Amino acid sequence: MLGNNLPSHNDVIQLYKSRNIKRLRLYEPYHEVLHALRGSNIEVMLGIPNSDVKHIASSGNMQDALDQIPGRPDQSSIRIVVSETGWPSAGGFGATTDNAATYLRNLIQHAKTGTPRKPLPIETYLFAMFDENNKNPELEKHFGLFSPNKQPKYQLNFGTSDISAETNVTTSSLISEM
Repeated sequence: MLGNNLPSHNDVIQLYKSRNIKRLRLYEPYHEVLHALRGSNIEVMLGIPNSDVKHIASSGNMQDALDQIPGRPDQSSIRIVVSETGWPSAGGFGATTDNAATYLRNLIQHAKTGTPRKPLPIETYLFAMFDENNKNPELEKHFGLFSPNKQPKYQLNFGTSDISAETNVTTSSLISEM
């Protein structure tokens, strides 16, 4: 959360609730955010920083832990999760509001139906909830689904409603990031 113009944590939680957003992903355990989430019934996923992924994936302890899972599922029961994806609306070549909206609309349609081999909804985290004015380079500032004033940047249809009325209907398995 690298912006000095973002809504308060409590305002963001109220926006999530008003838009029926059921889940979010945090990149760090921000105590203020976790406190604001208390009692909200919003599910939280805590992500692993990219810099730690290689170490975790290559750790022998991690493989040992996976091998010890009782009733470990076979590959056919593993769910696909797109951990984060998005398209910037400004700040670089091809980064326009129209391109970002098209990318997100196509992603939402694809996430609802899955792949030919796994025709099930794909859990997908949209990056990010708000534009963040303190990020660098310029391109990184423009991934938000909402402007810092909480107004939607795109008209996105999540199946039973759109982002201007309700974001992230749970049946679509789409999740926003805070």
